[in-house]
Amino acid sequence: FVVSYSTDGGTGWTRRNLSGVNSGFCYSLAVSPSATDIVYAGGEVLGAGAVYISTDGGFSWRQTPSAPPETIFALAVDPLDPDRVYAGTRNGVYLSTDRGVSWERLFSGSAVRSVRIHPQAPDTVFAAGDSGCWISRNRGLDWEPMNQGLGSLRLTALEFVRAPGLMLLAGTQNGSGYRMDLSTGVKEAGVGFEPAEAVFASPVRQQAKLLTALPVRCLRFYDAAGRRVLSLSRLKPGAVVDIAGLNAGCYLVIAETGRRTVYARIVVSR
Repeated sequence: FVVSYSTDGGTGWTRRNLSGVNSGFCYSLAVSPSATDIVYAGGEVLGAGAVYISTDGGFSWRQTPSAPPETIFALAVDPLDPDRVYAGTRNGVYLSTDRGVSWERLFSGSAVRSVRIHPQAPDTVFAAGDSGCWISRNRGLDWEPMNQGLGSLRLTALEFVRAPGLMLLAGTQNGSGYRMDLSTGVKEAGVGFEPAEAVFASPVRQQAKLLTALPVRCLRFYDAAGRRVLSLSRLKPGAVVDIAGLNAGCYLVIAETGRRTVYARIVVSR
């Protein structure tokens, strides 16, 4: 169960085997938004779920007194309470309100591979996995499906972006992307996702060919920290964009065509 950390912006990395045995996988890391020195790591050790916690920004770790019994694929920390953490597992979602001392199962019956908390409404939690997207409006007590518009119910990732309004993005096992507009608040179930238009094929290396059907007035790339790292303007469909100056990693791409704004995720590999 290995966690790697960098103190120089990713140039160098240090590996830490948290379990002390040659077994286990770390599938998720989550930093507390309100107390950023608190970091959770989740996965499995010797075939059972395992959670570790750091209170000094990842330099030292200890295993929590208990953990969900199944493999943990996803963690999400309440933005207002660093003790409150959700875990997505092979069999549903669990909640701890005491930094992993104890856990309560919130719902079961399906693998959950991503958990996200609404950044403006922490009582609202989204979970996604092998049975689509689920939403709870009361901190995990009750759940309802939110799958309208999805072409596949096998979801692998959820993420919030502001571009400029709040959007929920969903990625599927077959490589498709969808988005839900949350800029006017969390809508009732039944108002769902729409396909995310492709901007580039992914992954890319030195150059990327624009796939939009319309000319792009403005094209912006944002890194994982939300920093704008590349801006281009007045691109024709099929234009080739030089991305040799970008580091390897995952980027949010925003393309403004004049008629609409397209949001996409692109992976740059080297």
